[in-house]
Amino acid sequence: MPEITARTGRTPRYAPITFTLLLLLASLAISALPATSWQWETAIFVFPNNSSWAFTNEVIWTLQTEFWSTEIESEFESNGWKHFGVSIELSFGDMQLESEVRFQPDKDRFRDWITDLEWDWDCLTLTLTTKLTYSTDWLILEADYQTNLIGIDTSFRLRAPSGACELEFYDAGLEVSFEWYGIKTEVDLDMDADDFDELTLTLADVEVPAISWATFDTELTYELNEKSLSFESTVYLEPADCLELELEVEASHPRSIYPLHITEALLECGIGTWDIEATVILDESEWIEDLYWLDVESSAEFEAVFCGHIALEFQLLWTQEALGSIVSAFWYEPSDKLRIGFESCLKPADGVLESVSLSIETTW
Repeated sequence: MPEITARTGRTPRYAPITFTLLLLLASLAISALPATSWQWETAIFVFPNNSSWAFTNEVIWTLQTEFWSTEIESEFESNGWKHFGVSIELSFGDMQLESEVRFQPDKDRFRDWITDLEWDWDCLTLTLTTKLTYSTDWLILEADYQTNLIGIDTSFRLRAPSGACELEFYDAGLEVSFEWYGIKTEVDLDMDADDFDELTLTLADVEVPAISWATFDTELTYELNEKSLSFESTVYLEPADCLELELEVEASHPRSIYPLHITEALLECGIGTWDIEATVILDESEWIEDLYWLDVESSAEFEAVFCGHIALEFQLLWTQEALGSIVSAFWYEPSDKLRIGFESCLKPADGVLESVSLSIETTW
């Protein structure tokens, strides 16, 4: 589905926060004394190349009982108060209500108010969502039906300009998934205000008896102006736990899937606790930051010898000439209530240490 964005200029609304506070007060009146918890995260960023620094602070206060919970979240940065939000979740048997109001204090304006009302029965889940933004109000209806034989997921979105009373059709989607001769099959149909938008057929975990060490995934997408076909093969090798090769192939002719050309190749490998992923982007228009064509990422998580949990992450990006960027991250969790992180970004081609950051997250 398209991402919903909003223009600035909509005046703040006091109804969202009033409604949320009324829900909170009503819940307090009918429930026991709530449990309270706090979460605080701070990060300091240093930019050696221009001799500057910045910081962020985020605080979350949570109240929780058996039937409801609420969160009040606030975020501060070097140049001011950036974010304030209030959210609440209520449960009534098969029904759940989630509502969140967000503000941008530094700009003195309301950001959005999102409310989800969900009914959950044996195989059927119905969801009604409303979203108010600066420029547009949304009404979204979703139905999800799941059994052992078939899954059906539908969505229907309406929208109206801010302050208008008349809703207009925006888009709708239908997704049907089932297993056919051991092959996981999924059919997606999307429509928008201009009629048909996209039809996608996905076949996953296709096994060929003569090639027992490999499985294949295929995705075929049909649009009015173009077609695309992606193909993925998973190959198991030793000593690697799993080596997965994915080739993204597209058709260059709008009315035929031939001729085909490869636009992206992805290789994933798991060796012990390390996960390694290499992406080669052959389509220049899709290069990262319009500059990097090769992206190699690796990550690992393991228990520390002394105590706690350690996570490591590395990202290496290549330009056509040389290694252009190295991003590294180190996370240490001595307990489930404390997390310490260190991140850096180095530009080898320019000989510049672009940024360094230290962050601390604690819960109590």
